[in-house]
Amino acid sequence: MITRYVRVTMPDGSRWDVEVYRVASHRAECLAENVDDLDDLIAEGLENDYLLEDYARNNMEWADVKSSAKMTSPAEPPDYEDGWTNGDMEFVEVEV
Repeated sequence: MITRYVRVTMPDGSRWDVEVYRVASHRAECLAENVDDLDDLIAEGLENDYLLEDYARNNMEWADVKSSAKMTSPAEPPDYEDGWTNGDMEFVEVEV
């Protein structure tokens, strides 16, 4: 059995997978006017990646999928050498 996921890369470099069905069902529950519409709306979402990406980005929050998201790649360790040589640098005065 093949399961489709939407994979998102977070700002820290970690990657997370969320089942496409989770996004499609969330969309269907929000848009359905009655119970009979749910299956058709879920099927429509499962067939259209663009529709689901747009819905997920504009109508869902991390809290909506966090409990079912699976980390597939951990955060990358920061590159302190790059930060030191290319990062924002400022001079400040601090009372000690």
